[in-house]
Amino acid sequence: IDYAYNDGGGSSNIALINPLAAYSQWAMARGLTPGVNDGPDDDPNNDGRTNRQHFAFDTDPLGSGGNEGKTRAAVLANGGPDHFTYTFPVRSGAVFNGDGPMSGAIDGIIYLVNGSPSLGAGIWDSLITEFVPALAAGLPALGDYDGVSGADWEYRSFRLSDSVAVRPTGFMRADVIPAP
Repeated sequence: IDYAYNDGGGSSNIALINPLAAYSQWAMARGLTPGVNDGPDDDPNNDGRTNRQHFAFDTDPLGSGGNEGKTRAAVLANGGPDHFTYTFPVRSGAVFNGDGPMSGAIDGIIYLVNGSPSLGAGIWDSLITEFVPALAAGLPALGDYDGVSGADWEYRSFRLSDSVAVRPTGFMRADVIPAP
């Protein structure tokens, strides 16, 4: 609110300032140049991942590529029989649907988590379940670009529904698409 007084008369102006969208905050913090390489579909480091993917998984769009140690794929029991598991960062507060393939929308993106018994078949429709707590022990700290309430991402863990004993081969992947 700006109060300006002139010759005894007064006026006031109210300006509402919208905070930057999460993606824009992230792009500025990561050093992307507006109008040059900051678009969600840009790939400024030519690593084959778009800025949207780097934003979704909290990785560096100007770095050398890779997941920066922020993912874990493993065969783990987690209190029962062994399952293929995949742990990775997602935007804090993302809500995933029931059984997979799983998806979750937040901050203009939709996460897609898929599983398959075979890479050759090209079919990614295996059932996926999320489990809590995430298997994040030993993984790097996640980014905080808004400075409000700690990390803007959180680790989440998913597994193929069939155990390794039932299905000894399995594959998982995570990707993002723009939200409509």
